[in-house]
Amino acid sequence: MNKWCMRLLRLVYLNLLWTIATILGLGFIGVGPATVAMLSILRQWIRGNEEVAIFSTFVRYFKESFKEAAIIGGLYSLVGYVLYVDIVNSSSWYVRVVTLMGAFLYLISLAYIFPLLAHYDWKGIKLKIKMSIVIGFSYLQYTLVLFVAIVVLYALILAYTQEF
Repeated sequence: MNKWCMRLLRLVYLNLLWTIATILGLGFIGVGPATVAMLSILRQWIRGNEEVAIFSTFVRYFKESFKEAAIIGGLYSLVGYVLYVDIVNSSSWYVRVVTLMGAFLYLISLAYIFPLLAHYDWKGIKLKIKMSIVIGFSYLQYTLVLFVAIVVLYALILAYTQEF
């Protein structure tokens, strides 16, 4: 029980660090590096290195990945905003369907881009974006299960918060 509680406490602490780093990074600029740093620490935990110093390792990964992850995070934020505006304001049914297909491609890429940044040391942003799409479609069944899980969790959170 103690081991389980310590793991939960480390996850809460890591989530707190991610939230603070995102806020200090002005949201859309800091979310990329904070996510890469968080995923890098989670990757070490999964590989069995549970005794990693969380704060110093988080700061090191945040600094190492700041430029590239901030560019990718800003790019994805911009593309997501444009897709949202296009979907909401398009009057043509055909344009809306094409935009929804683009949004699906965007979400697949978004689901894998930051884990790729944390795991691989590939050169070039284009290659990383392309590979996030390739991996997303290569494991489409897992991607769809991930999307369903996110929607279910979001619905549960909304239902739970509306009770209060």
